Amino acid sequence: MKNINRVTLIGYAGADAELSYTQKDVAMARVRLATKRSFKSGDEWKDETQWHNIVCWRNLAESAAMIRKGDAVYVEGSLTYRKYTGKDNVERIAASIEVSRAGDMIVTVNELKAPEVKGKAFEPPPPPGVGPEDDLPF
Repeated sequence: MKNINRVTLIGYAGADAELSYTQKDVAMARVRLATKRSFKSGDEWKDETQWHNIVCWRNLAESAAMIRKGDAVYVEGSLTYRKYTGKDNVERIAASIEVSRAGDMIVTVNELKAPEVKGKAFEPPPPPGVGPEDDLPF
């Protein structure tokens, strides 16, 4: 049986993306992404914000470098964990969404919107054979 490690998030960038390069000149970008979940507690609705670390590699990193604080962002990647020792000498585990393989993507949601034509949102033409409602056979 094949395993699946896939994460899809839509949220807002908490800061500008940080682009850097490894010693082997491989592009890497880090993005902090906030997502919000609403839930009902008693009779009251509450919001909870969760922060996600996004790590992009190679050409995806160079694309992600354009992300600015407040941008709406769509991410597809895989969940990864890494262990590290903090300054207080305590071992910790950090989770991140890695965007590096074929099929992974990170784009601002504005890039996904339909283009504007003469100040109006683009509407695709109707499929062939479909016209005004008056022409319908029923």
